[in-house]
Amino acid sequence: MTIWAHVENNEVTGVYDILPNNWRNISGLNLSINDTEYLNSVGWFRIIVVNQTFDIENYKIERWNYNFENNSVVATPVIVEITDEEKQAAIQSHISQQNHFIEEQRKQRNIKLQESDWVMFPDIIELKGQEWYNNWKTYRQLLRDLPQTYPDGNYNWPGVPN
Repeated sequence: MTIWAHVENNEVTGVYDILPNNWRNISGLNLSINDTEYLNSVGWFRIIVVNQTFDIENYKIERWNYNFENNSVVATPVIVEITDEEKQAAIQSHISQQNHFIEEQRKQRNIKLQESDWVMFPDIIELKGQEWYNNWKTYRQLLRDLPQTYPDGNYNWPGVPN
């Protein structure tokens, strides 16, 4: 959010995130950040933001209006209704992001399954014992069940057996 405005002839000429290091014939303008009186004398003012509440499901801030009034710069949002096309685009974007997230989680799940493939070899099972094998078998089944158990993709990863 922009916090500085430059004013000339009682008109806002520009808004900025930070004070510039050098401006016109002034070197180190940014070093005067705490000297409000000086900054105002050379046309730099902190922006006062007017907060407005609105339903973000149906409205958005289209732009900001900056006005110089009472020796202050006031930023007021211009709030407009969201069009049906914008709503649909937002829904599609959300669905796409969610699908991407779920696909990434599935990739992680598949990696975990691949990393544990070695426990299924018969000679390993014979060496480690049936209880050990059952623990790993349960773990691998929990991994396979994740997409159905957590369809939103917010997986609660099972712990790896000892």
